[in-house]
Amino acid sequence: MPCSPRRNVILRGAELVPLIGQDFVLESGGGRVAFHGGRHAHPCAWMDRVLAPGAHKAMRGRGGLRCRPLSSGVLQRGPAVLISPVRLDPGRASAPSVLRPSRLP
Repeated sequence: MPCSPRRNVILRGAELVPLIGQDFVLESGGGRVAFHGGRHAHPCAWMDRVLAPGAHKAMRGRGGLRCRPLSSGVLQRGPAVLISPVRLDPGRASAPSVLRPSRLP
């Protein structure tokens, strides 16, 4: 088991909500890694202290998606291809996915 299993992948221009509960593949630099889309990743309140005041509010609904890797592989920095079994709307890529009421003052 790796010492640090958590990794962040930043993907621009892809709608994430339809990937919840789906298996999909990211392909970059000749490598392919399969993932299973899990639940929304909500930002943490400590972002206001660590990054800047207002960071938590700015990231609400844009925290991404928690995924489980289904295969091993290496993703390269740079352009990537998302291979999805469901139709994705690139126009909705920057739309907040979930806005729940904040529990913070």
